[in-house]
This record gives sequence, C-alpha cells and structure tokens, in this order.
Amino acid sequence: MASLEDHKLDADEIRSLISMSRRTRVKEVLQRELLNVEQEMALIKHDEMSHQAHREIKAEQPETTGEPKKLKPCSYTTSITSYAWDQSDKFVKVYITLPGVEKLSKEKIASKFTGNSMDVKVYDLDGKNYQLKIIRLFHGIVSEESYVKVKSGSLLVMMKKEKEKEKWEDVCKKVTAKSSRDFASGFDDKAKDPQESIMELMKKMYDEGDDEMKRTLNKAWTESREKATMDI
Repeated sequence: MASLEDHKLDADEIRSLISMSRRTRVKEVLQRELLNVEQEMALIKHDEMSHQAHREIKAEQPETTGEPKKLKPCSYTTSITSYAWDQSDKFVKVYITLPGVEKLSKEKIASKFTGNSMDVKVYDLDGKNYQLKIIRLFHGIVSEESYVKVKSGSLLVMMKKEKEKEKWEDVCKKVTAKSSRDFASGFDDKAKDPQESIMELMKKMYDEGDDEMKRTLNKAWTESREKATMDI
C-alpha cells in the first residue's frame, strides 16, 4: 500500500496538471482522480491517529512491581464482510452484528464519512479490532449528517442520502468496465497504486483525445518531468 508521502506527491502532481490544463473535460477527469487520492490520504491519516492514540494510552498505564505482568494477546483487525442493509427515503442503513459491542466505551468506536465513502472501526472487542470500510458508495451521502448508533450486540450505520428518495441498488459501487466518459472512477484500488492509476489515466486520455487535448497533455507531462528532474 502506498504511503501517505506517496499520496501527497501524487496529489501535488495532479494539482499541477489541473492548473496547466485548459480543457474542461481534462480538468474534470483530473479533479475526480485528485478527490480519490485525497480520500485515501484522509483514511491513512485517520488510521495513523488511531494507532498513535492507542500507543499513548498504553504508555500511560502505570508499571507494577512484584509478580511479572500477564501479557495481553495482541489485537489485530478483522475486516467486516457480512452485514445487512435497507433504506428509507432519507437514509441508507447498515446493520453490523458484533456481540458485546454495547459494553465498549465511546472512544473505542470510531467512524469516518466522506461524500462517497464510509469507514467504521471498533477497537479492542474481545482482543480484536473490527473494521467496515467502503471507499466507493453506490451514491453520494451527506457526511456531516451520517452517524453510528450502538445497539445491543450490533451497530447501526445511518448514512444520509445526498438526494432524498434516490434508490440504491447496493451499498457499494461494484468495480466493472467503465465507459470512456466514466473511466477515471473505475480503477481497482487493490490492484494498482495511485501512481500507476495516474499513468493509465493520462494514457487513455491521450489515446481518446483530440489534437488540442494531446497538445495539453504533452505540455503538462513535459513540464511535470522537468520539475521532477530539478527536484532530484
């Protein structure tokens, strides 16, 4: 997985290409890719903050003398792959079964919502961490009005629909072959790193573009490479 620094460099390069582009369609495609990279950066930062908080809590625990301390089993994260869902006119509701989750403190249940993604984490439940992360929801949501409710033995994720009464066919958008108009949002996040995705994006735009688009991309690519050479 690419590091936060790699994502920052990718984001800076995409912004540079956007600033040099004069074609509306080229800008729109690059802006969509920039949004994807920024969302991945936000999730990485959230993970790092959570790990740091865990380390600080552990460091603050007092040392004891006498008998050796019994070591607790190391926690590890289990991806949640099974859940139920339904929808109303205003919300998409995701039901996650986790026996005993209601006994955890509020600090051990974290959630992160963006316009098209959700990330819910549960820490230290019977020695395990649990996570449900969807980085491409089927439709857009209102992040500031989305939240998580703790129930007896389960979590209820309430995601406010961006467009009321809009029907969702699924919670997440499946990765399938995209039309040329929508190809920029169709990268497989697990198979490719951000730099490879950008390269394929630029190549496809060049192959399918008109002469003006090709000149714009050639200029942007040349200036970007020159800048990278000067920074070495």
